[in-house]
Amino acid sequence: METSMHTELYFRMARLLESDCINYSVFLRVYSGGAPPGLPTAQAIAAILGAECIVSDVCNLDAGQMEAVLRNNLAYAGNAGAGPGTATLASLQFRQLLDAIIEDCRAKHARSRVAGSFTIADDGHPAYPVFWDFNLFFCDADSYTLVVGSSSD
Repeated sequence: METSMHTELYFRMARLLESDCINYSVFLRVYSGGAPPGLPTAQAIAAILGAECIVSDVCNLDAGQMEAVLRNNLAYAGNAGAGPGTATLASLQFRQLLDAIIEDCRAKHARSRVAGSFTIADDGHPAYPVFWDFNLFFCDADSYTLVVGSSSD
């Protein structure tokens, strides 16, 4: 898992979304690792996440598409029985963290030779996605950074 200061943003967002929630849990992690040259993207991602992960549906995304993925998922409002608190989603802290995460992903995207999204099969997923799930990758010359997010009850 990536150990940079930027991973703190994702941890803080997960804790904020869980701070006044109802039946709602958030998983946000940043992983990084190297990959042998020529290894297909899906195999490189699976190697970083663990042998039990089954990766599919790898596709390229531009920075704007990634921003939409982040906004749509992290701002999930839920319903009366499950979801983050309405006060949390309306808070300045939420907006600042969301903007910082988007900026972090835009910076990763700008440094990447290829970036996009992928799917992790439920069997082997590092979390238990129920309400939303997203997986982003950023690949430079010899390494990958992955942002994996999901929420569950």
